[in-house]
Amino acid sequence: MENKIETMDKQIDLFDWYKIINSRFKTISGIILLCVISAGIYCILAQPYYRSYITIYPSVQEQSISNSLGNFQGMISSMGFDLSKNSQKTNIYIPDIIESRKLKKSILQNKWKFKKTSNSIELISYWGLNELSYWNPLNLYKYIFSSVVTQEIMDQINFENAMEKLADQLSVFEEESGLIYVEVLMEEPELAADIANYIGKYVKDYLSYEISTQSTKNRIFVNEQMNNAKRELFESEVALMEFQKRNPMVQDNPENFLNRDRLIRNLEVNQQVYITLRQQYELAKIDEMNETPVINILDVGEMDVRAVYPRKLMIIISAFIMGCILSCLIVYISLIRNRLKEIS
Repeated sequence: MENKIETMDKQIDLFDWYKIINSRFKTISGIILLCVISAGIYCILAQPYYRSYITIYPSVQEQSISNSLGNFQGMISSMGFDLSKNSQKTNIYIPDIIESRKLKKSILQNKWKFKKTSNSIELISYWGLNELSYWNPLNLYKYIFSSVVTQEIMDQINFENAMEKLADQLSVFEEESGLIYVEVLMEEPELAADIANYIGKYVKDYLSYEISTQSTKNRIFVNEQMNNAKRELFESEVALMEFQKRNPMVQDNPENFLNRDRLIRNLEVNQQVYITLRQQYELAKIDEMNETPVINILDVGEMDVRAVYPRKLMIIISAFIMGCILSCLIVYISLIRNRLKEIS
């Protein structure tokens, strides 16, 4: 049997193919046309998706008390002030914020304007995930296990489905230069632009709040250390004054001279620490009031009325190629079957 098939393959040449295609041109054309028409119907009925995007360029900002103290850090640390624990550095990865569950939850709970509805509604209602439908397997499951599945559980399941759908329609890319590209796909072009701009504003507000909170913590920390240094400076001043009252310089002996130098040196160190912390406290107050933007929105989300999905031209071309392959396969199988009949 295998030898017969090999013999038939050798006997099928290009002229045979031409005769077959010519004799069955209608069949081949019908299959290709059917595939193209099916693809065209899909393109008409499929839900179009519109794209909007924003680009974000992060500003490099570092807040570090230890860096600000410079040469005085070692001296202050030797006095018992641990600045390393409070060293603040803005090192937040922006794509993680965009892909976070917190942001998606905020988008789902926000009310948006749609062309299909007159009132602003949530995305879950717009997508119909919370509507009763006989085609929804969750509703069938709820009907069968009504004693176990409560409405609260159903709402949570619908919310998780909405989270997954939203995650599929959000994309984040980061270039080597640090430029962050955020793409949103939605059923309406205006909605895609609104959500893209909402993401940019959310990230900007979130980073501003985090940095402001860190700056406040820095100011409070420096203020506490400054008050401690002020108290120690006062104590060293009182100690030196009391020592000088008890031991006038005219009655100095080597031991009093050494103790006086030790008290003066301690006073100078405490004074320098206090002056440094006072400077840092003023800088911390300025930094807390600083409103420098932490990110720059280079491109805002704009409405694009051109649907990016489904890709109609690519679908039609793919359907045409698939139709050609399918028709050739059918014709080839038919030819093999006819040759087997002739041989047998």
